[in-house]
Amino acid sequence: KIADANVTQGKLADQAVNEAKMQVSNAPSNGYFLSAQPGKTGGLTWAQAGGGGKVLQLTNTWNTTYASQSPNNKLSAVEASITPSASSSKIAVFTVGSFDYNGGFELWLYRVIGSSATLIREFRGNNTSMGNTPVNYIDSPNTTSAVTYKYQISAGGNVYVNSPNGYQASSMILMEIDNA
Repeated sequence: KIADANVTQGKLADQAVNEAKMQVSNAPSNGYFLSAQPGKTGGLTWAQAGGGGKVLQLTNTWNTTYASQSPNNKLSAVEASITPSASSSKIAVFTVGSFDYNGGFELWLYRVIGSSATLIREFRGNNTSMGNTPVNYIDSPNTTSAVTYKYQISAGGNVYVNSPNGYQASSMILMEIDNA
């Protein structure tokens, strides 16, 4: 026992302070940390690190197929699917469409669950011959069923996706983010 009220590190022997002496209020688990809990005996408890923000899974898709469509008809640039592990998860969608067109344009990002498609982002413009066009979105699909995201375009004139020589491609990355 140390009678001196000023306990310093130099006065402690190796292994002198253990969990029992700290009066931690519960048993430890791997990955847990000590958290201050003023209402608990000793003022400490083992706690799980806060959740949320962790990447749970990632998918990546490229489309290099050249395609064209006549005016005012939708043309798919790229699509990808992911199956969330929890209904509370967020899905981060990062997509780039490689487009060439004339006339005003419309871009759509759809979420498809089963046979139900929901428009989640829409863009319109009047310029011509756009090139690579990114769309990023954080979605809350609230499901553990497979979710497909589709990126599409239509234009007042002819529209083309990717390039005929394969040098341009459309892509999509989906990330499931823990929202707990």
